[in-house]
Amino acid sequence: MLKKRSEFLQNKNLNKNFNVTDTIFVYNAACGPSLRFFMRTKKNILIYADKGALAYCVMQTKAMFHSLVGDAYDIALVYKNDICGEVLTNAALLVFPGGEDQFYDRALKGAGNEKIRHFVEGGGSFLGICAGAYYGCREIDFETDDEKIKEKRELGFFDGMAFGPLFKPYVENSHEGASAEDIYLCKSLEEFPNAEFCTLYYNGGCSFEGKWENAEILAVYDGDNPAVIQCNVGRGKVILSGVHFEFDPSLMGTEDPFLPPIMKQIQKTNDKRRKFAKDMIGRLITLEASCLGRRE
Repeated sequence: MLKKRSEFLQNKNLNKNFNVTDTIFVYNAACGPSLRFFMRTKKNILIYADKGALAYCVMQTKAMFHSLVGDAYDIALVYKNDICGEVLTNAALLVFPGGEDQFYDRALKGAGNEKIRHFVEGGGSFLGICAGAYYGCREIDFETDDEKIKEKRELGFFDGMAFGPLFKPYVENSHEGASAEDIYLCKSLEEFPNAEFCTLYYNGGCSFEGKWENAEILAVYDGDNPAVIQCNVGRGKVILSGVHFEFDPSLMGTEDPFLPPIMKQIQKTNDKRRKFAKDMIGRLITLEASCLGRRE
């Protein structure tokens, strides 16, 4: 005999990673109607937090996903050894946040990057923000007063170059070189003059140039350089963003003297920022309507 739904949900031995997603009646000519529960394994959103990923960026990224997806996905931090293991088997989305792309590249060169590439080509999604966007391109060109980095990258989700910084001198591990930058949302550069804009945190991020056959520009900086792009890779999807659409001004804090003026600018269009973030994530994973904003 099938248990009632309430009894079923009260089963203390039920694995927390499973959800009851549908309850339907099935009619069998011999046995009559019966109740069936359809179960699914909860997929993971994985945020890379190993060397190179800035703790501040990891915090903002994790907070954004808790706000957007509620309990629909498990959100976890992962490290080099996880990526090189089997952690991607049950993943829906892999995220590389802001930080230093060179550490990502050095740690995952070879086997790790091959795992990531296989995951995306097989239907997984990848989000690279700032350093993660540099990391997801075929080549990077990053120049400061102290160094110039022009190197190839193995993932090559975008068949082209990520170049930057675009605004203000970059100051490593600091908000000193950060700024609030307007980005204009568009489907093509032709629509740029009439596109809606929002203001986002920027710190050393990139723009993109290269082959656009399998890529689409989603937003541009003021001045029309691509700021956010989407790439189709095998059966998977990739979004690379030179700006931090995940940065919530309410979580930025006021103790750092460089942050308050940036927070003030971002706050002016924060509703648009939140909508833009939801739109970007919705391109990569399914956002269940019942879970949107659950933890905001």
